[in-house]
Amino acid sequence: MAVGSRDQIRFGTDGVRGIANDTLLPEDVLRLGYAYGRYLAAQGDRRPLVIGRDPRLSSTMFCSAFKAGVCSAGIDVLDSGVLSSPALAYLAGHLEVCAGAMISASHNPAHHNGVKLFDCHGQKLAAAAELEIEELANSPDRSPRVDATEVGCVGHLSDPLSHYLDHLRASVSGVSLAGLKVVFDSANGAASGYGAQLIRELGASVIHCNHEPNGININTRCGATYPQGIRGAVLTNAADIGICVDGDADRVALVDEHGTVLDGDHIKWVWASHEHARGRLRNPTVVGTVMSNLGLEIALKQIGCGLVRTLVGDRYVYERMIEMGALVGGEPSGHIIFSDYARTGDGLLSALQILRVMHETGAKLSRLAGTMRKTPQVLRSVPFDTGTEWRTPAIVRAIADWEDRLGETGRIVVRESGTEPLLRVMCECTDPATADRVVEDLLGLFAKHPGAISAAQKARE
Repeated sequence: MAVGSRDQIRFGTDGVRGIANDTLLPEDVLRLGYAYGRYLAAQGDRRPLVIGRDPRLSSTMFCSAFKAGVCSAGIDVLDSGVLSSPALAYLAGHLEVCAGAMISASHNPAHHNGVKLFDCHGQKLAAAAELEIEELANSPDRSPRVDATEVGCVGHLSDPLSHYLDHLRASVSGVSLAGLKVVFDSANGAASGYGAQLIRELGASVIHCNHEPNGININTRCGATYPQGIRGAVLTNAADIGICVDGDADRVALVDEHGTVLDGDHIKWVWASHEHARGRLRNPTVVGTVMSNLGLEIALKQIGCGLVRTLVGDRYVYERMIEMGALVGGEPSGHIIFSDYARTGDGLLSALQILRVMHETGAKLSRLAGTMRKTPQVLRSVPFDTGTEWRTPAIVRAIADWEDRLGETGRIVVRESGTEPLLRVMCECTDPATADRVVEDLLGLFAKHPGAISAAQKARE
């Protein structure tokens, strides 16, 4: 989220976000760029910073503001233009640069935007670094500015995608996708110009959808947040798989040949069970989040693997993966990390890994994914001022009472969204009717909470 108040910049689970030209202004992004430049200069690393953006209308405005802020701190900037967040992260980790920044609001609608920050390894910043940058951005700047002869300048990368695409090809080296028919949905986003083309180069027949970004159609009833939108194309074309990335292509959802939507838990299961069966899963552990389905945990246990849960956010997933030596981790939302190849979620890389499994097994996607049975899960959101404490005595008591009644048959998760003013309420239970009752009961309590945002308030925003 962008700001706790009009003047306060705050990091959420995936950078700084807000409504463009409303809760997130160019001057906010300028201030954030200057703060990150000062932070980098204080580390003694004077190499340039690489920046990229998605194709939403406000991204060029915010990219200009961020570049100006970084240059004002004496750091040069390399502009890589429009590309995906995973591509930008790859550049940050493989070029001679001090850091990376991506202008994007990921899966959010076109009127939202934000900034994601990466270190020189292509990894999202640690929480401690974000706090330090917040303090710099939100404190009066009394330090002397660099001299006019020392400000940074902006350069432009030529062909910034070539090395990243070579990296993706290498991740499925020797694999031919000949004979596979793929529907690819680019969400009118950053991967519109190259995602489907890469899969074609690997031999597949590709039907390309939602690949004409105009600045305002990004993520609009398409992509990873609306995978049901390509069910018709998959069925009509008798495709083997539908692939949906989001606006900055860091997450993916799949559709099998029968039109069934598959999420990030299915992806982790298909890949991990395949690798484990072939003795290639060096550590029999998959990292998920508190939102990962109980069915994934049960299925992994049956083949001798474990599931470890973290907080929501692929940064936390990756940190735990490194601690445990895990090869795969991610979120049900489709942020999947393969630690041999990346440090952040990459929707295109994830899709290629599943296509590789299909190639190696010759099996239909429905059969590969169907060996995991998901526990019924009800997830709903309530508009909520996420700066407000939601744990009132009545709500805490209600959650505890329901958890006692569920026992080992289910679980409850309540969490603040890190990207929108929403509270997520989830119940997982072997009885879907009970899960629905739990969520409805808790939503009723949250609707009476002082932090609840009414429909009228939401409309005004």
